[in-house]
Amino acid sequence: MDAPNRTRRMTARRERPIRRGAPAFAGPDSLVGIAVALLEQIDRRAAFLPGAEFEDPQWLMTLELFVAGEEGRAISVSSLCLASGVPATTALRHIRSLESKGIFERSSHPSDRRISHVRLSPAARAQVARYLASLRASGLVMNEESALRAAH
Repeated sequence: MDAPNRTRRMTARRERPIRRGAPAFAGPDSLVGIAVALLEQIDRRAAFLPGAEFEDPQWLMTLELFVAGEEGRAISVSSLCLASGVPATTALRHIRSLESKGIFERSSHPSDRRISHVRLSPAARAQVARYLASLRASGLVMNEESALRAAH
């Protein structure tokens, strides 16, 4: 992944607003807190090893959709492509693949048919939550700054 894509993804994540009425953030050991920490850890790793590609675009998109779903935010296809950190054509191929497997669901914007939103299917959301809970149960804990004590 090139540095401009990584920088845009990091900036977009830092600046995304949490909608009013979103679930209360329960803390760094909540499932959303763990997902956010994993996303931040990926960005932190990239800062120490620029030019190295360790990311999995499908996992990045899945985590972004999990967090957005828990916060009550809708994610457009174009925003999800940006979050993946890969070129849009590659991201779209991954989205279509995950959609065909029943992991992602796509829907049209209610008032603008040019925009599509993507979300995790209920079954995929439950499995991601189970995975994050297993990380928490296996001793993945974070300090006050949300830094991972255990490597992922």
